[in-house]
Amino acid sequence: MIELEISRVIYAALSASEEVRALVGLGSIYPVIAEQGATFPYLTYSRDITCQRASKDYADCECDLQISVEVYASDYLGSVAIAKAVTGALHDGILKCDGYDVAIHGCMLATAGEDYDDGGGCYIQSLTFNANMERN
Repeated sequence: MIELEISRVIYAALSASEEVRALVGLGSIYPVIAEQGATFPYLTYSRDITCQRASKDYADCECDLQISVEVYASDYLGSVAIAKAVTGALHDGILKCDGYDVAIHGCMLATAGEDYDDGGGCYIQSLTFNANMERN
């Protein structure tokens, strides 16, 4: 089920962005949770909801998708800059990944929140995107 592997397409879009790479680096983009000992700045991403709809003959498949991205940085302005770069990488584009017959389209920022973690000493930007996924 390609729907369960859509995170590869999300990673491909984030890591292809020159702005995201310049701000966090390729080694600081993690699925779901960051590695133990990860240093700021970094970001995590996840696929939150997938509601499948199929054509009558099941030849084509389309899903509604919710993507969450959390940005962690030691300074507030840095966290905002990374959040803007992430939004630029995902917003309203057609996202594809080599080797996967699937595309994410209509990706729109739905919610954006922010917080500070006293224990970790970091600012957190929480972004949620709504999108559609189609198997080609």
